[in-house]
Amino acid sequence: RYLSFALAWIFKLRDQWDSALWEVFLVVMYALAAIYGMFILNPRLMKLWDVDSIKKGGLCFCAAIILFGLKLNPRASPIFAGFMHLFAGGASFFFWKAVPVMDKKNDSLLPTAASAFR
Repeated sequence: RYLSFALAWIFKLRDQWDSALWEVFLVVMYALAAIYGMFILNPRLMKLWDVDSIKKGGLCFCAAIILFGLKLNPRASPIFAGFMHLFAGGASFFFWKAVPVMDKKNDSLLPTAASAFR
């Protein structure tokens, strides 16, 4: 955790706080390390992940990347930024939902309509 925090500061100092190039590089490296650790080093954990949520999250993430590219055009409508954030939030939700719950108590589920009126 402290190494991650230190690297984030070093990379932000490297790009002088006015671009996200090194920050994106750092996030991609963390994601690749997590994928390597979860799926290659420990393949039995792959069975616990919700693959359907990973697919939905991947689609939302790809849509967010495409909208980010469209948003970079100076003449682009500001609606692209709004939809980009919407799809990025959807991707975050689905990726969070795909992670297996390792404890016995499961408080992370959203309330259902029937349980809201009890």
